[in-house]
Amino acid sequence: MMILREDLLYFIWLTRRFRLDHMYTTAGEALEILSFGARNMSSGPDFLHGLVRIQDVLWAGNIEMHVLASDWEKHRHSQDQAFQNVVLHVVWQDDVGVQGSHIPVLELKGRVDHHMLTLYADLMGSTRWLPCEPLLNTEAVTRFTLSAFALVTDRFETRVHKLKVTDEVKQMDWEQAMSKQLCRYLLGRENAECGEMLAERLPVTIVERNGNSLFTMECLVFGVAGFLEDIVDDDYHHAMCSEFKFLKSKYGIRPMAKVNWRHFGMHAAGLPAIRLAQLAALLSKGSRYLDAAKNAASVSDLYVLMEAGTSSYWCDHHDFGKKSARSRQKKVTTELKDRLIINAILPVLYTYAHITGQEALRIKCLDFLTDLKVEKSAVVTKMLERGFRADHALDTQALLELKKGYCDQKRCLMCPIGSYLFGGTK
Repeated sequence: MMILREDLLYFIWLTRRFRLDHMYTTAGEALEILSFGARNMSSGPDFLHGLVRIQDVLWAGNIEMHVLASDWEKHRHSQDQAFQNVVLHVVWQDDVGVQGSHIPVLELKGRVDHHMLTLYADLMGSTRWLPCEPLLNTEAVTRFTLSAFALVTDRFETRVHKLKVTDEVKQMDWEQAMSKQLCRYLLGRENAECGEMLAERLPVTIVERNGNSLFTMECLVFGVAGFLEDIVDDDYHHAMCSEFKFLKSKYGIRPMAKVNWRHFGMHAAGLPAIRLAQLAALLSKGSRYLDAAKNAASVSDLYVLMEAGTSSYWCDHHDFGKKSARSRQKKVTTELKDRLIINAILPVLYTYAHITGQEALRIKCLDFLTDLKVEKSAVVTKMLERGFRADHALDTQALLELKKGYCDQKRCLMCPIGSYLFGGTK
């Protein structure tokens, strides 16, 4: 038995992909749809301001959709005032019957093209890495290319919601939001949550007061992260502990538990201590990263913003009291700069532009992506192997959004490639 979701009903309704001739309600009344209504993305009926003619009587109101007619009561719509003006209940199958409904019901089962249903069933039941993989062709890939900007916009819009920003919250601390994202992505996937917690416990206000000293900033970063709570036989560690004791009391800092940080299975360059040292170096340059990003005229300006080298101690150490195999300056690499710009700086800048209504700044964020190199990731590699093309970071961000936001969630009907494939089933 094919498993249907309501998104199929929405797609069928929006694209008129069902037989419109000789329509009757399940009660046998002649039905004509004069206006299909407007899709409602908020709570309430699925389509607003519809217009139908039933037995020569015009009805203006809303339209609700369910896979089964019994879902009306299951969702308690009869008790919800928002559904009092529904004039048509569109369902895939009426499992209630005439006696169980006081609202006219249109059953779509039997009125939809069989080939489209077969394609839908194949995609929804697919266990392939890409559900539509056998159907990909040059035209399908072209549809992706044409939709790249829209996909990246979707990706950034998702970040807007993750930052819990609404149109009413325009006075939020944007520099703190930027700091939180920088910490998250600088500390890496394994320690992302710890990075966010560190940013919350080391607010920008404290960073601003102490940004003129790299040593003080290291004391704050490592102290808040919980790395100065241990006893280590190391002179530099002792000096930092002494300084942080004063800073901790002065600012009422609550250190994190060091046990929360993950160390295993990482390359030396990605170890928490190295990344924390790099973070301290970045913060010692200043904390107004949003202001600097707003004024950036090119990606080169953003690279300069991310330019930072650690203190000399970390040239030959990868943790307190632990010598590195060789001595070298552990600067923020170009690859890491790209990651921070793509995942932290530009999304926050885009969110700021979105909330404050600065369209030119929003477009600049997307344009900057076209000046950044193709990202390296397992997902991108697999997408390229399947015929997709990527010339810059905007393309790779679009590929990541396509995979995570559409393919993985089986949102084929909303996908630019899926829309093309379903369009060919007529």
